[in-house]
Amino acid sequence: MSCLKPFLASAALILSVASATFASEAHTVFKSVDNGTSWVAYDTGIPKTTRTNAFGKLGKMLFAGTDSGLFFTERSSQSWKAIVGLPTKLSRIISIATAGANVFVGTDGNGMFVSTDKGESWTRNTSLQVKKVRALLFEHGTLYAGTDTDGVFVSDDYGISWHNLMGGLPADAQVFDLAMVKGKLFTALYAKGLYAWQDGGNCWTKSGNVRPLVLASSRDTLIAGHNPGGLYWSDNAGVSWRKGTGSSVDGVSPLRDLLCDAPVWEAGANDKLAFAGAADGIYLSTDHGRTWMRSRTGLPSNGPGIAFLVTPDLVLAATTIVQSE
Repeated sequence: MSCLKPFLASAALILSVASATFASEAHTVFKSVDNGTSWVAYDTGIPKTTRTNAFGKLGKMLFAGTDSGLFFTERSSQSWKAIVGLPTKLSRIISIATAGANVFVGTDGNGMFVSTDKGESWTRNTSLQVKKVRALLFEHGTLYAGTDTDGVFVSDDYGISWHNLMGGLPADAQVFDLAMVKGKLFTALYAKGLYAWQDGGNCWTKSGNVRPLVLASSRDTLIAGHNPGGLYWSDNAGVSWRKGTGSSVDGVSPLRDLLCDAPVWEAGANDKLAFAGAADGIYLSTDHGRTWMRSRTGLPSNGPGIAFLVTPDLVLAATTIVQSE
């Protein structure tokens, strides 16, 4: 089987030397209410020129963090509205977590902001003295923040105070993602591997021979997406790993790129479903990452998934589409 790795342009405008044609990026949010079987566009109100980086859910409210600020909608609504309580010059929002009535957003350069009234008003979280908050995770009453160079911070009082979990991490550790499986916290470090927090030793230890860019947890399984490197899964809290395989259900051999070390840009999961965004599209697993099939109906043929929200009755996926002009 030939493994041809696709190329995803990260710039907003690229030039194809071979064909001398221009291409631009368009950004779309899709919604599925049938567990990823089919999708419809769900981005009215969000500019097509702005990338969606993260989603959050608080009761019936949905949040989308974008390069142009924060947007919200309600489950019964068909359109998104911009949040007006945040500073107008706020940089990109790249992470979201919700806890109780609180919404936390991490930015690419301006630290963290928090709303305690479901998004009506916002304040800067001055107790977390970092500028870039790449990942946010709320589990079992505890909030975790993954940063660009300072490791992981943890708060047990909804962000009022923080302490750093840095011991054992390599220098300049870029935390790209966080996940918790079987009560154990994992962090994915860019180009430096997977680390697990050891409560007894009060430090991080390297977990397995994997170098994930993104993480997702599905029941008791930890899923790791590599860039490049494909998809891997572990059902023993990161002790050992296996590579995901293609499902025969799809029948068109679409998993060549995904499983042949192609980049995986994002992953999201709940107890039943897992989704992965690869360079050529969105993939779905119904067995906790063991096997994967391409999710196609209603989705663009060349749109990688770059953000997911996976709930029991709703899935959101943000995509980027490179278009020729």
